[in-house]
Amino acid sequence: MPDRFIRTFNMEIMKMHEENNHLIKSFNSKLEAMRPGLMTVLPKNVGIEKFLTGVTSCIKQNPKLQDCDMKSVLRAAFTAAYFGLELEKAFGQCFILPLRNVAQFIVGYKGYITLAARNGISIRTSVIREKDHFVYHEGLEPKLEHHIKLNDRGDIVGAYAIAEKPNMKQIIKVLSVDEIRERISRGDDRKLNSGPWRTDFKAMCEKTSIRALGNHLPGKINELSVFDAIASDGKNVYVDYDGNLVHNDNVINKKTNEQPELLQNYESNIPDNEVLLEQ
Repeated sequence: MPDRFIRTFNMEIMKMHEENNHLIKSFNSKLEAMRPGLMTVLPKNVGIEKFLTGVTSCIKQNPKLQDCDMKSVLRAAFTAAYFGLELEKAFGQCFILPLRNVAQFIVGYKGYITLAARNGISIRTSVIREKDHFVYHEGLEPKLEHHIKLNDRGDIVGAYAIAEKPNMKQIIKVLSVDEIRERISRGDDRKLNSGPWRTDFKAMCEKTSIRALGNHLPGKINELSVFDAIASDGKNVYVDYDGNLVHNDNVINKKTNEQPELLQNYESNIPDNEVLLEQ
């Protein structure tokens, strides 16, 4: 291989690294300007430094986010802060993923469990396999029995989630695998043959049962269930700076509480369609 070619190749690699470093610095400066506003919504147990590091890591780990609209990335970050969830991939609480050049906040099933725990609620979830012994009785005193077969359990036929809290009646949600598929596909089976539904079907079934359970739980867990149901349909949705759920610039859930205007003023200085990576 000619030395000239090697030098040119190395120069191109160095140029790419320099551009990427410039990109991250530029994004960090914009994110840093949001610090005071983010601190107003983050729960006390989620440190601002750790949260900002998690946002930056998302950008570094997923280059496709660099082509996304700048406002959408910042909105996704604010949505994570609003729900008080950390973007560290290892925690699995939530993620920021590109959706047709728009950044979308995605919640993981551990995000639900984290929010519930902050409200003193413990959540358990499991899939049901065809050779397990499973019985569920509804009524005033619901009863669930699940005896797991240790070997050769067969295919997944359903999932359930249970919410428990002292002085609160157990809340149980059971879904068959057909109900899970219907909730997710909404008539579009392609969703079930791609992404995490193809690579991690068990976890996604458990998450769907938790989301269904979340509709019966208080506060932000309920809000997160509504948010997640919209996002799972492939629609871009975010929480605005007044705490409203917004889809296609239409407010879905209107909040009466007011957040500081700092973030709104900041976003107004970002041009429409500005992306992280300048073309």
